[in-house]
Amino acid sequence: MCAEGWEALGAKLVAIVPETQRAWATEHMDKDVLVLGDHTGAFKKWFNERPTPMIFLRPDRFVAGACLHQHGPATLAAILDSMGSATDHSRAALQAPAAPTAPSAPAVSA
Repeated sequence: MCAEGWEALGAKLVAIVPETQRAWATEHMDKDVLVLGDHTGAFKKWFNERPTPMIFLRPDRFVAGACLHQHGPATLAAILDSMGSATDHSRAALQAPAAPTAPSAPAVSA
C-alpha cells in the first residue's frame, strides 16, 4: 500500500552517497533508485547534524518527515495518511489523460 501511495504521487527514491561511492551504489542499488553523488560534502554535513538518515522531501524542498531506516514504512504511511484525500486524487489523476502541469522542481545535478 505504501509503495502504491508514493508512486501514485510521482515520488522518486533517491540515494545520496559520497561521490567516491556513486559508481558502486549505482551498480548495486535497485534500478528504480536515483543515485546522486555528494561531491561537496554538503549532504554529509547536513545528515551529520541530524539523528535521522532518511528524509521525505516535498517538491518545495521542505522535509515532510525524517526517521531511522527501520521506521521508513511507518513514516511514509503517516505522511500519506496526513494527506488524506489528496493521495486518492493523485491516484485518480494518474489514471486520467495528462493535463498541463506546473513546471517541475529544479533538477539536482549528479
